[in-house]
Amino acid sequence: MAEKNCSGVIHTVLTSNITENDQSVTVASSSGFPLLDAGDWFWARILRLEDGIDELVKVTGITDVSWDIERAPTAYAFNTGDTITLCKGDAGKIGVLGASEIVFPWFDTWSALAQRAFDAEGVDVDIRHTGSGALSHFTALNSTDPETGKSYVEITNSMNPDIIVVELGITDAILNIDNRSGSQLIGDAQALYAALRAGSPDAVIIYSRQIPYDEVQHGAKSESEMKKKYCIPHLHSTSTMPGETGLYTSEATELEKIIEPMMQDRLRDWRALDAECQNLADVVVHTDYFRPARLGLLSHDRLHLSSLGHFFFLSDMWKILKSDATLASRIPQLDNIRNLGNFTDLSITWESAVKPDAVGDGYLIDPEWLDGFEYPMWLNIRDYAHVASYPEYWGNQQRPSISISDRVVRKNGEVFVVMISNAWPSQPVSSKLWPAHNDEPSSFDQYTPAKTSSGTGDMLEAYSPPSGIIPPGDYFIKYKIGTDVFGPFPIAIFDSYPWE
Repeated sequence: MAEKNCSGVIHTVLTSNITENDQSVTVASSSGFPLLDAGDWFWARILRLEDGIDELVKVTGITDVSWDIERAPTAYAFNTGDTITLCKGDAGKIGVLGASEIVFPWFDTWSALAQRAFDAEGVDVDIRHTGSGALSHFTALNSTDPETGKSYVEITNSMNPDIIVVELGITDAILNIDNRSGSQLIGDAQALYAALRAGSPDAVIIYSRQIPYDEVQHGAKSESEMKKKYCIPHLHSTSTMPGETGLYTSEATELEKIIEPMMQDRLRDWRALDAECQNLADVVVHTDYFRPARLGLLSHDRLHLSSLGHFFFLSDMWKILKSDATLASRIPQLDNIRNLGNFTDLSITWESAVKPDAVGDGYLIDPEWLDGFEYPMWLNIRDYAHVASYPEYWGNQQRPSISISDRVVRKNGEVFVVMISNAWPSQPVSSKLWPAHNDEPSSFDQYTPAKTSSGTGDMLEAYSPPSGIIPPGDYFIKYKIGTDVFGPFPIAIFDSYPWE
């Protein structure tokens, strides 16, 4: 039993007179008015046009154009043609039960962005997160918030939500913070959904999938076939290349490797948990975690979405909130969501931004997109143009901007220049340089004196390669800054131009 939330803009007219004692009315149309299950109701106002007298009635049942109503002790007679208008009830309520990857960065999560969008459009919906950092199905049900003393399921139910969005699964399976088996993960999810249904029996439950791999291209592959580049960076683990074990890298050679057996197991557990959660929910939204991760829209821990990354989740949620009939029947105000243009659909942005990599089963950023209309358009939307944030280093823990001279001509007095910004500050720097026709050395060379990134994460290197030590030719260079490896970058060194 629940009051159906109302938009306050829908009206119809009486098609017959009623006395002050009548407990039913007939109307011209019931279109747009809330659907009523047993025990549901909404408020409506009847206006007598001849003198402006009005009466608030409680509509408790609708059969085609015949409405059952409950009336106050002081009631009035009304005439054919008098209007009856949906009265605005409480704001629609949406609770978002998620872990840190949804709670952070707090004011810029997709739910916070959605609230701003609802407010800007005059859509009377209250959306808020009810979860916390490090939350899983198990802890959401069994741990308590230290401030309120309630479990996170109880916090969600106490909101009296019309819609509950459950965004759990990454923490359970991919991070495996509770060390639960696959069967326990599924049992935890079943218990959580059951508790939500018991505490909020009228709420529609949405499961937000947070897909951690490229399901579009590689959804049919087994876990043992999953390359690192198909998955969010957390599933990459660290490098297995000689001399670089324990470090983070986006080098193509490393990303072409299969994820480790432990991560295969975790992805397998996520897939099983995901299938069960889809069965448990009323509505499923395919929120794609892989796409913003591949565009580099993650924080430096390689897991949490940046504020721009949350736009991808908002895009997927916005589409379902405006189009799903089950949700609209629970919160009629959602029918007032307008289509403001393609910029709200980030699947279009994704398809424009990327192109196939050399192998054809991964992605590179399309330089034509960077030079086109959509990329700078983001400056108008977010006052920030980087809808792709250094995506060439997306598997690293830190993703700096790196500019390196790719050609040096000694005769012209040219120097070799490296400019790095946004690296980890005050971290040791080492490098390796080798001829392009040779095998890569396994170790990095330390600088003498020792070199570190600056206190603000920058580094500038400029020198003229001495001809007696570095002869003309083609080379590769790599840099290690802290725990991250960048490169290899190609360099061509000439004493003079080849045609001279």
